[in-house]
Amino acid sequence: MAEVVAYLETHGLAGLSLRPLAAELGTSARMLVYYFGTKENLVAQAVAASRADGAGRLAEVTSIDGVRAAMLAQWQQMTTGREHGHATLVAQVISLAATDPDRYGTLAIEALEGAIDPLVSALVRAGTPKAAARQRATILVSGLRGLLQDGAATGDRRRVNAAAKTLIDLVLA
Repeated sequence: MAEVVAYLETHGLAGLSLRPLAAELGTSARMLVYYFGTKENLVAQAVAASRADGAGRLAEVTSIDGVRAAMLAQWQQMTTGREHGHATLVAQVISLAATDPDRYGTLAIEALEGAIDPLVSALVRAGTPKAAARQRATILVSGLRGLLQDGAATGDRRRVNAAAKTLIDLVLA
């Protein structure tokens, strides 16, 4: 699975074809279908396999300052750390879900909820009412993903990093 993840992180999801993927893996498209069933299942398993333990980073957090530190660490991991590949795959899945919800909608929802739910729990432990915690978590997760795409499109890392820090500070003020 690591080879599939690496291929998708390098080549992206737009226009994904099993033949080039299979050739790079030294197998056949038929074998990929045998193992994964569908291209969508292959993508879903690759996204799941690339997921880092973001929930673990938030598991023991009990203060807003702890949430802030965890989210700043999350941003660093998404942009230049070990979670960059996963964050990029998820951003692609979310973008594709907008135009192909039948194929990518469920996967996008699962990825978003997987990022939002641990953050909600941490915010609630830090004293934020649950409804407000869900709103704040949604703003942070979606806002940081949007900034990730902005940085990828523009290459303006300084501006985007400053905006991410400001977003985290504003939402957690």
